[in-house]
Amino acid sequence: MTSNEIRTKFLAYFKSKGHTVVPSSSLIPDDPSVLLTTAGMQQFKPYYAELDPTVTVHPSIGKPIGRNACSVQKCFRTSDIDEVGDATHLTMFEMLETSALAATLRKKPLPMRTNS
Repeated sequence: MTSNEIRTKFLAYFKSKGHTVVPSSSLIPDDPSVLLTTAGMQQFKPYYAELDPTVTVHPSIGKPIGRNACSVQKCFRTSDIDEVGDATHLTMFEMLETSALAATLRKKPLPMRTNS
């Protein structure tokens, strides 16, 4: 299976479970607390902190995300930047992310993640 097939199957699976598919955000986030996007949940941080995902329009999709979202987020690795460049340390990767943005539904995604 290719990496593109993995991405496609991941997004299709969670979309079939009612998640909104959100495209990857920039590696340089609109967040003054970080320099680079280092995690898949970075673009959803405002929804965990203060914004209502059911009414706030997401800039990438032009509509509210809703209660659940999924994404394949480009990320930059910084935790061991001094080690980058050898055979086991990369600087960029993609993180497959699912987010339960509504507090009342946070129990639902875990069983979906373990489905085969």
